[in-house]
Amino acid sequence: MYFLFYEHRALHSFILQTPYLPSVTPPLLTFKYPWRAYQARILGRLELYRDDRKIHVVAPPGAGKTVLGLEIMRRIGKRALVLAPSLTIRAQWTERYIRDFGADEAHISNDLYAPGALTIVTYQAMYAYHEKMGTDGLDWAEVLVVDECHHLRREWWRVLDGVMERYQPELVALTATPPYDVSGVEWRRYHSFCGEIDEEISIPELVASGDLCPHQDFIYPILPPPGESRLITEWQQRKDALLELVHTRGELAYFVRQHPWLADPEAHYEDIFATPEYFTALLSILRAQGSEPPATALGVLHGETTLAPALDDHWLTLFLQRALRDDDYFTSDRGRDLLRPYKRALSAMGAWHDGKLHLAAALPPASGAEAEQLESPQAKLDAMTKIAAFESDALVNELRMVILTDNIYDEFLPTTEHDRRALTRVGTVPVFETLRRQEGAYYRDTLCILTGSLVVIPQAAEHRLLEIAYDQLPDQRVIKTAPLFPDSKYVVVDTGTLANKYAVGWLTQLFMEGLIHIIVGTKSLLGEGWDAPVVNSLVLANRVGSFVLSNQMRGRAIRTVRGQPDKTANIWHPMIVHPTVRRGGPDVDRMRRRFRGFAGPRLDGKPAIQNGLERYSLLFTAPAGAPTETQQQLLPADRSYSTTDAEAMTALRRVSLQRATERSQLAERWTEALGAGTQLVEAIRPPQERYYERKDPLTLHYRESIDRHVEEQYRLLLLNMKVATMVSLLVGTIVAAVLARVALPLLIVSGVLAVIAVPAGVYFYRHFAALRRQVAGRLSDPNRNPAFDRELKLRPYVVFPLLFALLLLPFGYVASLSVLTVYSLWMAGCALRSPVQRRNEAVRRHTLLSNTRERLLSYGKALAGALGAGEHFHVASPDNLKLEEEGDEQFLYLSDAEHHDSQLFASSLAELMSPIDNPRYLLRLKLPDDWTRGEYYLAVPGSLGTRKDAEALAGALGESVDQEFEAIYTREPAGRLHLLTARLQASSKTEELARREMLWR
Repeated sequence: MYFLFYEHRALHSFILQTPYLPSVTPPLLTFKYPWRAYQARILGRLELYRDDRKIHVVAPPGAGKTVLGLEIMRRIGKRALVLAPSLTIRAQWTERYIRDFGADEAHISNDLYAPGALTIVTYQAMYAYHEKMGTDGLDWAEVLVVDECHHLRREWWRVLDGVMERYQPELVALTATPPYDVSGVEWRRYHSFCGEIDEEISIPELVASGDLCPHQDFIYPILPPPGESRLITEWQQRKDALLELVHTRGELAYFVRQHPWLADPEAHYEDIFATPEYFTALLSILRAQGSEPPATALGVLHGETTLAPALDDHWLTLFLQRALRDDDYFTSDRGRDLLRPYKRALSAMGAWHDGKLHLAAALPPASGAEAEQLESPQAKLDAMTKIAAFESDALVNELRMVILTDNIYDEFLPTTEHDRRALTRVGTVPVFETLRRQEGAYYRDTLCILTGSLVVIPQAAEHRLLEIAYDQLPDQRVIKTAPLFPDSKYVVVDTGTLANKYAVGWLTQLFMEGLIHIIVGTKSLLGEGWDAPVVNSLVLANRVGSFVLSNQMRGRAIRTVRGQPDKTANIWHPMIVHPTVRRGGPDVDRMRRRFRGFAGPRLDGKPAIQNGLERYSLLFTAPAGAPTETQQQLLPADRSYSTTDAEAMTALRRVSLQRATERSQLAERWTEALGAGTQLVEAIRPPQERYYERKDPLTLHYRESIDRHVEEQYRLLLLNMKVATMVSLLVGTIVAAVLARVALPLLIVSGVLAVIAVPAGVYFYRHFAALRRQVAGRLSDPNRNPAFDRELKLRPYVVFPLLFALLLLPFGYVASLSVLTVYSLWMAGCALRSPVQRRNEAVRRHTLLSNTRERLLSYGKALAGALGAGEHFHVASPDNLKLEEEGDEQFLYLSDAEHHDSQLFASSLAELMSPIDNPRYLLRLKLPDDWTRGEYYLAVPGSLGTRKDAEALAGALGESVDQEFEAIYTREPAGRLHLLTARLQASSKTEELARREMLWR
């Protein structure tokens, strides 16, 4: 009866579209197994994390994130709603709750209209409910759990924001991969909803505990065929010709100067603020045309005339994209006439592609045969073949390889055994077909295609697949097969709609049993949620560069296998390198983004765990001899590594293949590297060496101050030497004339003067010599002030008094000594009155600010002090601050701190030291009296979001760098104007100022 009543009430609730709330209390359950060390650590700090009613935990695949979330909900003891990204993951929550906690399935619901003690639904189901009901009827959800919260789409944010705002449930956010590499707007939205990351379980920590296997990421460089260099060279020549055309002075400058944004910026503040990059591009065009912004624009810029960057393909792209398509000002007849030459040039280049201007791209946008040539598909497919052959020879029957691609391209499926069509794409079918054509390869008969729409398996595995399907669905025949082509050793599998949700599991079982050695699939099906821990070799043959997706894909290979304690995994990253292209081309840029999130042991040298491409020092090691300009092109903008030529790429491939065979040594390298620390810390690495000395406006101001003070000293010294020379000559002449009558008194006076003059002369000589060396150094500096472009003129005014003293010797030594005495006393007084104190102060400040190490430490101390004073740290203090130096590099981080504090400090310091985006508060320098460089701003990190915090940072930073700053609130009209100037300054900076690094310490 109770069952019927319950079902009747639930049905009645569904009809009325209101949720039915059964009187079910959360059952008292306990986890059946012992907690892992990192899980116990998180649970022990749970009350600390709940302070802001948001618990945000990052845990990679294999860390037990689901059971951790269930235990957090159990300890909170309130009714919970779990949101999962897919049905598969939703089922995993139910399975873990029943298996690991002993829960009754009757207490678990998958229906928002009939919630249980624990309700688990997908994000899509939540969105569908919201479309019908809004946020009504969800007051029962006292705890909201968002699993894999990096998946949240824009429309899902809106739904969840509404639920959080109306009911304010306690939030538990779980993810394996925070979206670190998304845009600033997306990251702020993610961070605002999920809160600060309270704990992050790192992959090295899981390897250390034995929950993930030792693994290594191998970069496999691929050099494109020689023919593509012609296309790239022609593309670059056309870009250079277009830039030269824009630099030709003409009427465009006059027309741009009259642009409404420049002529009347006050009326367009909102538009300028929304797209400051276009405003900067207009300034850059004016600079290229040899013109300056109008006075009205300079008012917006606070008199700053140096914001316009040199015009390059980046700024030209921003200008032409908007001017030709979106700026009404250029739609006039005059505007179209002026832009017509550029429009014709862009059309001739083929720079427009899919509605976007690709002028700044390293490779020309192309289609057809040219696109195929630039993508180097054959070179990539050859690389797959070599990697597969290499791993197959090393592992033989133990090989369990997965190759993930972006697309299927089923048009390349063979029709006969002798079908040898050219494979002009890199996708699932072309990779499969390339491997299948390898005569004599050990793996040739154990390949598989596994995608959402196409499944191909070896004919030898067909019988076992039917057995597995029958065991699970004994009452239905759901598997249909057909030969790939007549007499083929492969069959195409049709599972039908009923068995689609089972097919991946069935084929995974064949894979685990060894009937399949290599699976070629798509990242969309196998990239996330697929559980196949037997994978020991993974090839990421796709274009994914984001941290989120690539880290999810790696998670397929690095899991441990029960009964295989010695399991290791190789993860291959094929990468096209263009030696003639700046920074190596788009594939290399993708790898840079991808590897920022991967922490693992270095490929060579002493084992050490770190992230980034710096793990592969061979990639940046110059061959014998001095590196050429071409060898400098692959490098990150903020580094000074060397080469990407064919010799270096061949060497990297050779070392990668050698290391890949040393699987037992891989485990040893992990053990040795893990022995150097206990946790993965986030550190900040400052910009390239001498960045502040060469580009920072504050440092450059004091460098110019030194120049001015030295020049002032030089002029004053020259004037006083002239006067001292004339006076001493006059005194010597008078003394010589009267020596016959008053020789004895003069002798006494001269002796006294000599006693005073000698030390004064010595002091003057040292001061003069130091100044002369400084002036001479400035004369040899190519960046010197033009005032120093002359020869030193001091020497005559030292020689003349000496010569005259010698000439007066016949009249008596007193006359000669009087000349020298008067000269020395005059110059000693001059030295005491010189502006040396102001020069020394400028030197001191320049030394403090230009030194990258001191700047990093000063900023770090100020920030740690402000975070500590504002009680933003959980347990850390500024005393945990540690500066580490390795060669020419410096890293600053909080040592022996929990993840929340370490991550908070690192992200805040990176924000403080990077170009300004859209902070709530700015720090504005109170300009020195002789400042001539416009405004100077720093961003207050988002973690210090109150005026009290911002003012505390301003005071601490001012004390650290010996400058005075004031905090400006940017959400009011006056503050927005300052923010606009700061954003315009930031938009002209193309390099990243500070980078977050992962270090095992």
